[in-house]
Amino acid sequence: MVKFTNLDSFIIKEREILIRFEKYKIKSPTVNEWLMIQNLDFSEAEYLRDITKKITEILIPTLPDDIFNSLTTFELYNIACTCLDSKLQKEEENSSSDSNLDLNGDIEIAFDYLIVKMCKYLNMNLNEVLSLDFNIFLNILKVLEVVKAEEALTYCELTHVVLDSENGRNN
Repeated sequence: MVKFTNLDSFIIKEREILIRFEKYKIKSPTVNEWLMIQNLDFSEAEYLRDITKKITEILIPTLPDDIFNSLTTFELYNIACTCLDSKLQKEEENSSSDSNLDLNGDIEIAFDYLIVKMCKYLNMNLNEVLSLDFNIFLNILKVLEVVKAEEALTYCELTHVVLDSENGRNN
């Protein structure tokens, strides 16, 4: 019997947040949106409202401006933490769980390398890759490594068969 795993890899689970007694959906970011969130400067505490505004525009686009403007600092902090915890930390755990860690536990990968790799192997253009959901982007990158390893193994087996044949030995 064949059992399939990772069937839920491409099903994005919708999350919700309760803001002023109304539920809003937290959408899953695309690769482009994830890059914009990663480039936000979280070190400036006095710009919490501006940073949270940018995050909510990306992840909670249905939140009206008048409700956002009436939120307190505590509510803004709660919204930012909920959005970032639900999406980005999970994605960072997924991306670092399968990779080999060095002594410090830090790995640096050029993100443009990953985007070009996706474009090359899947014949996608830059806009198509950037518009992908980020969870799907990470899942495709993981599977792409397995496919490349399988192709390399097949190539090695074929080379071994050719070298073991009569013609291969003569050449």
